[in-house]
Amino acid sequence: MLNLRQMLQAQVGENVEVYFMNEVLEGKILAARPSAFEIEISGGTYTSPFTKANIPYHALSYVRVLI
Repeated sequence: MLNLRQMLQAQVGENVEVYFMNEVLEGKILAARPSAFEIEISGGTYTSPFTKANIPYHALSYVRVLI
């Protein structure tokens, strides 16, 4: 996991770990803005409330960094 200083120094295209949906997942920084990073994540699973099946997902997560 990145701390605030590391996150501010992160580069577009860099692989990172993010906390999303109660899991630590691998992600890749797609875009960096002054107060936010757009991070594409994959490798996690979503448990369906209807079937109780674990479904892999691929999602975008916006990580906000307040300065």
